Amino acid sequence: MAEWLNMLKITIYEDDSSITLKIEGKLIGPWIDEFSEVWEQTTPLIEAKNVRLDIRDMTFIDGDGIEALRKGRRWHPNEVIADTPLTRDFSDRITGSVAVRNVKEIEPCNAPIDRTN
Repeated sequence: MAEWLNMLKITIYEDDSSITLKIEGKLIGPWIDEFSEVWEQTTPLIEAKNVRLDIRDMTFIDGDGIEALRKGRRWHPNEVIADTPLTRDFSDRITGSVAVRNVKEIEPCNAPIDRTN
């Protein structure tokens, strides 16, 4: 497997009112420590700014990666930017706002089951 397939890229964009951390690739294994280091280095710049995590190009995140992003969210309120079902799932797991979508509640059925057909 090509080494670059397991890479993580973090780009920081800053303007007067916000800082965006764009995360691309996989947030797993050794890249979690790298992300945490970047987050800690960015913290002094944040102060009163809106912090955004842009995960639109994230391809995979493991449980430890979710926890690292949750920890960062506890340090500073922020927004998670996601645009596909996959990245929205990551966002739901990061923010803890997992919603059940398009699922109907099933009423219990007390009628006997006909197994003769």
